[in-house]
Amino acid sequence: MSLSKSKELADKKTKRGKMVNKLYDLTTAERIKSKTSDAAITKSLRLDEIIEGLSQQKGQRKPRIHPLKKRRWPRGHLLCS
Repeated sequence: MSLSKSKELADKKTKRGKMVNKLYDLTTAERIKSKTSDAAITKSLRLDEIIEGLSQQKGQRKPRIHPLKKRRWPRGHLLCS
């Protein structure tokens, strides 16, 4: 086999390999895009459900177990001014 024919065969193989890689990249990109869009849709639906649940519970507040006490600092303390 001559050098020019082997070079032509090598060029054809690389061209075919590049086309195969390009097709593979396109199909995986579409697959990834569909999976991420599905995940985004389900996540947004779950967020909507959580927001609705929180808005329904907004009027209900838990009573405090004990009232807040005012802290008294002794005279001459750094925080007492």
